[in-house]
Parts: sequence; structure tokens; C-alpha cells
Amino acid sequence: GEPVIAKILFNADSIQTDVIKEIIEQKSYIRKVKGKELVVNVDFECDGKGAVIDTISYITFRRDFFSGYNQKYNDYEKYNPDSLYIFEIGLPDAEKIGVRQNLKYLTSHISFFNGTVRVRTTYTDRPVLQVFYDPTQVDSAQIHQSLLKPVLKIYVSDGETLERENFFEFEEPTRVIKY
Repeated sequence: GEPVIAKILFNADSIQTDVIKEIIEQKSYIRKVKGKELVVNVDFECDGKGAVIDTISYITFRRDFFSGYNQKYNDYEKYNPDSLYIFEIGLPDAEKIGVRQNLKYLTSHISFFNGTVRVRTTYTDRPVLQVFYDPTQVDSAQIHQSLLKPVLKIYVSDGETLERENFFEFEEPTRVIKY
């Protein structure tokens, strides 16, 4: 096959480049499919020892590779960013697929407040949920209380709503940031 150039991000305190090369050049690996183990034969060969070309901090790595959620609503585009604030709370499971798939319900719940205009997850120094809002219409305490309610009120259509258990687990501390 064609030559492939691979860039591998790794923790240099946990593994060395020669061990990575050995892993790449293994003749087979075990693949688990539906609870069964399957041996897959491979034929990869490295050209040289490889080289460390750059280093990044753990925080930078997490920020760059964080799989976030971002939903704008309630005429977000019409707001001057200078007029918005961000309510932030820890969301440790923000990258889990089940949490990401259900963030639309939390967004719907929070969108009942006039003045909330965007919900996103990101990585700061931890995974967080951020709610962008206009402080002339809603305050951070209202947003915080709403996020912690045991039941989410979700907009369906034409004024119809439904309720759903709030299974999101948030983590203190919270903070308010000027956008």
C-alpha cells in the first residue's frame, strides 16, 4: 500500500516512542465484535524510529479534541455579544454520547426563559455547560435553579410541552463570565 504518515498524540510520561513503534508493527491485534474476540492479521512497518515533533499541555489537548455541543436559539444573532453573559457549571459527562444526545432537551428546558440564547458544552479546565444569556431578562440564579430541577419542561410544538426526568449531573463551582 501507500506510505502513511501518522501523527500520534501520547502521554510521554506513560509510554515511549519505541513502544509505540512496537505496537504499530505487531503482526496481529484482537478486535472485539459483539462480545467475541477476532484476531486480525496486519502488516505495518515503520520507517525509522519516529520523532517527537511537538508537545502540548493536557489542557490544550482536551480543549482541541473536546467533542462539544452548541445550540443557538431565541434570536441569538440579534444580540450584541458585549451585552451577553455566560453562566457556567461543570458537566463531567459532557462527552458521553447519551448526555450529548439529550442536551437538546436541556436546551429546550432552559429556552423557556426570555433572554437565554445559546447552550454549549466546552472544555475550560474541566468539561462544562455554558448558558449564554441577556442579564436584563434573566439572571444566573434563575438559570442555575432551572438546571437543577428534577424534571425538565420541554417545548414540543404549538405551545405543547412534555416533562422528562433531569438526569444531568452537574458539578460546582459555577461562575458567571462576561461574553
